[in-house]
Amino acid sequence: MKIVRTFDVSAEEFFDALVSKLRIEIEDASDVPATVNVAAGTVYYARNAAGTPCIRTRISKLERPRRMVIEARDGNEWARTEYILEPVPGESDAEQRVSVSFRQDASAFERMLASKGVIRRNMAELSYLRRMLNGLYAIERTARDRRQGFEPQSCRMQQKKQRFSLLKGVLHV
Repeated sequence: MKIVRTFDVSAEEFFDALVSKLRIEIEDASDVPATVNVAAGTVYYARNAAGTPCIRTRISKLERPRRMVIEARDGNEWARTEYILEPVPGESDAEQRVSVSFRQDASAFERMLASKGVIRRNMAELSYLRRMLNGLYAIERTARDRRQGFEPQSCRMQQKKQRFSLLKGVLHV
């Protein structure tokens, strides 16, 4: 499935937000702090409830600020996500915009579509496209937040800060 959408942020801002979201995903999935530099060839494993690695995710291509390809595998299942960014000239020099081509293919989704009727297949595609678009909007929101000085954090880092603030409140009462 593919979506092409134009956003009111620069290609650099969108790419930085994308890498930031990916870094958060790595920290949340593996419970290990992500490296500062996310590069092509980076591999991380998401862990299940038992703590065993189950989904292998690899960044196969990273051409800053133009393209990123992420591939994930879990046994026989696979998914491939690709972002292609192209700057769009604005009406003024101060206006920066980017056109994002977002493509996602997943073996489970293709198999599911093959077994459905036309109406159910269209509804499933619509639901999948909505999730993809929500993901793009989340990256755009992150880019705008970063523009205003707010840095997104992983759940693990938020919990650490919350525990520290609770402990700080207990110690200084």
